[in-house]
Amino acid sequence: MLLFITSCSGEAETDIEHVISDPDNDISEPEHVEEEADDDVEEYIEFFLDDEQVTINLPGLPILNNYLQGSSNRKQATEEMNLTRIYSDEEKIYLLEFSCNDSLCSYIILNQHRDNPSFLIADLARLSETKISPDTSKLLFLFERDSGPSEKLKNIVVIDIYNWNRLQLVNETTADPILDYKWPLNNVEWIDDDTISVNKPDSIEPEDPSQVIGKTPVTNIILRVLTEGEDTKADQ
Repeated sequence: MLLFITSCSGEAETDIEHVISDPDNDISEPEHVEEEADDDVEEYIEFFLDDEQVTINLPGLPILNNYLQGSSNRKQATEEMNLTRIYSDEEKIYLLEFSCNDSLCSYIILNQHRDNPSFLIADLARLSETKISPDTSKLLFLFERDSGPSEKLKNIVVIDIYNWNRLQLVNETTADPILDYKWPLNNVEWIDDDTISVNKPDSIEPEDPSQVIGKTPVTNIILRVLTEGEDTKADQ
């Protein structure tokens, strides 16, 4: 399963074509737009937020373009997409949810700056929480997948907003890998700009809640965010 795919190609295409503040319209659902230009057809998707109209250039976002080309109903697939805006002090970032099936979706993160390519950060997952680091330089995404009625397996993705890359995490507490939907994680919090606190149960509860006896012991895990260039083995 691919969890980190850069969407740029060899062509000089951009993903976010433009953003219009305070658009004069009352449209809520995203629209697929085709325009003829110089004997070519240019394709866009327009998203209408409360105070913005965001136009995404499909050739500049191959992941999304390929998904729509393979869809049997492109109009429906477009209308089921959802674009949300995430702000930091100096950046404007968007999260695109698409290809949903039984509430599990794929997620692409986009930056309005043309030099920053978009990329896929989760597939077949559900976004649970988004938390920004104390210095607003990093974004933490907590994703989950269903694993029975009593627990949900989770994964943590951290994005460096300013250097625009995904950062690896190393488990400072145990040698056990806990990410990539291996464990149900709770109380995920930033301790400082490079450290995350996570609670992990010592065992995964059975699917039948009637078989649970007492409370499952919990271990507090400290995850350190690796800066670019560090070669410490990251949690997998």
